[in-house]
Amino acid sequence: MKHRTLLLLAAAFAFAVGIESAYAQLSPVTLKGEDFITSDGVQLVGTYYPSSVGKEAVPVMIIQDLDEDRKTLHPLALALQEQGCAVVTLDLRGQGDSNKVIKKLPGKNDVIEKPIGKLAVNKEILRRMVEIDIETFKRFLNRQNNDGRLNVQKLCLVGVGGSGCALATAYATLDCSWASQGQGGDVRALALVSPRLKSGLASMPSPLPRSLNSLAIYMWYGVEDVKVAREGEAIGKMFKQQRPGDEKKEVVERLFYEVKIPTRLQGLKLITTENSVVERHLKKFIEIKLQKKDFPAWSAKE
Repeated sequence: MKHRTLLLLAAAFAFAVGIESAYAQLSPVTLKGEDFITSDGVQLVGTYYPSSVGKEAVPVMIIQDLDEDRKTLHPLALALQEQGCAVVTLDLRGQGDSNKVIKKLPGKNDVIEKPIGKLAVNKEILRRMVEIDIETFKRFLNRQNNDGRLNVQKLCLVGVGGSGCALATAYATLDCSWASQGQGGDVRALALVSPRLKSGLASMPSPLPRSLNSLAIYMWYGVEDVKVAREGEAIGKMFKQQRPGDEKKEVVERLFYEVKIPTRLQGLKLITTENSVVERHLKKFIEIKLQKKDFPAWSAKE
């Protein structure tokens, strides 16, 4: 049975999408500098993989586990860029190259740089990662949107590993909550690779916020790790409860997909392993749920 869902989804997505198109790939750009200094002085660094399709481009932000850096996501980002997506990989504070605090000296133009060092992750640090760091990169996507280089209202968040999934879900929840205030509301899809319910502070919320019930969700995890599989099934159950009747729809019309992969590998290793289905399924998911949809149409962001 654990292979059956995998095969059905692969067949349905392949039938619906057909042969993938390859788009001209532009060179990746390092994101840093003044626009990426946070309100509390952290110099954030990311990588932007621009799209060549302009206002039709679907933006994707990929958020990795707390003990990883964005460079590990380069192959996945290139694969999504080849499909026409505009991709951002980001180092949150204390990750990878986002390892400095910049302070201006009083009354002078000079600045001093101090290393962040290893962060003791707590609720406040996680809050700043979501509300300040991820939002900083989201504002960059808003500027790209207004320059006609992508459609930010088709934003897809990808979380990789337990903490990456939790952070992506937390930002999606925040974005959905802002929609009622006339801003945000841009996240349309959430892809989760090995989400966890019980992996310390950076875990998926339980119960899930109701604001997520309109999003298209795709999640994968390795079922041969019994603990991860048990938690994955619990998370899947919560998403299904938010979408009553979803399983009775045609496969490509559903809002929730769950793939149980016969392996112990999780997170980044689940993506990068040879013959991994995650990359292929993610590309199909984005194409069906975002690239093939005319709505929402492009518009400028305030």
